[in-house]
Amino acid sequence: MFFISRFITQRLIKENKKKFSRPIYILAIVSITVSIIVMILSLSIVQGYQQSISNKISGFGSHIQISNYDSNNSYESTPVDASIDLFSTLNQTSNVKHTQAFDLKAGILKMDDQIEGIVLKGVDENYDWSFMNENMVEGSIPKISDSATTIDVLISQTIANKLNINLSEKVQVYFIQEPPRVRVFKVCGIYNTGLSDFDKKYLFIDIKHIQKLNNWLVNQYSGIEIILNDFSQLDKTTKEIETNIPYNLRAQSIKQLYPDLFDWIELFDVNIIVLISIISIISILTLVSTILIFILEQTSFIGIMKAMGCNNSILSSIFINLTTRILFWGILWGNLISLSLIYIQKKFEVIKLDAENYYIDHIPVNINILNFVVIDICSIIVIFIAIFSPIYFVTKNTSTIKAISFK
Repeated sequence: MFFISRFITQRLIKENKKKFSRPIYILAIVSITVSIIVMILSLSIVQGYQQSISNKISGFGSHIQISNYDSNNSYESTPVDASIDLFSTLNQTSNVKHTQAFDLKAGILKMDDQIEGIVLKGVDENYDWSFMNENMVEGSIPKISDSATTIDVLISQTIANKLNINLSEKVQVYFIQEPPRVRVFKVCGIYNTGLSDFDKKYLFIDIKHIQKLNNWLVNQYSGIEIILNDFSQLDKTTKEIETNIPYNLRAQSIKQLYPDLFDWIELFDVNIIVLISIISIISILTLVSTILIFILEQTSFIGIMKAMGCNNSILSSIFINLTTRILFWGILWGNLISLSLIYIQKKFEVIKLDAENYYIDHIPVNINILNFVVIDICSIIVIFIAIFSPIYFVTKNTSTIKAISFK
């Protein structure tokens, strides 16, 4: 029966090249193709954007931060007494890739007659500079050692443009404390992460400056940053670390530290569900309309087939085969075009964005074969469920005599 219905379907398509249903048939394939392209590109862009922003935030602030329980948000926190045993405990925790200490201190950056409120982030020789290296505009990272104290400072392009600061230029930073103090630093590099909330205030210096300004010991820090191997295990690892550190310390994941940004990122999941649902409904309606038009044009043929003893199952399978052909070509072209567009955007970054508003200067895309497989399979299942009832209902209730005389 399968080969018979397939043969008849092929003959009907060939005979319909000059009929009204032919452009509708092509339109249905185009509709499926466009729907597949939109759904795959939407998933790819949303996943790429979520991943890019998450990586940027995590790259700037690490995955997990350990601080004192009585620390506040004033950048003048109670120091963490970090012993060798504490670092050993953290490094032995599963999924932990790297640990590094940091200090934070607020200050006022003065350049000629201009001033700007900033936050100095002090780091030591163990700091992982991989993220900052990827976002360097010019110059290099500070050369920090465990012995001598360097006056190198890494500033953002946002601050450099605002205060007209150039590479290798010296800047003064004032600290409001008792007594007030001032430090002179030399700009060794300029970075630009695209995260405006961070770029407009953070400068990187040798951690020993802040420890001296705060009268802290060499093992006292504002906190400890932890970089993980697997970001998907973030919550689990945070809880594990929380149970292993002293009672006066707390471990906070990057999601807990910046909930607004991550809540905003998760909102994209809702948008993509709504978009895919709308596209799916449009595709189903287009395909159902195409099949019904095709059936209407073949009413006489249905009547003749019934008169020759053809049952409803064979007639239904003929139009199911037609649906299969439309889906096959629509999905094939949709996948090929989507993959090509994603590759071009990932390779050449053709479509740009305003980094100040979107935190990234181009549309990020994620090549995930699972997206193709899931969308293809779901499209096939949903469309066949939607199309089967109309096909079976029309073929079953078509009168043989009226169909034969239909023109």
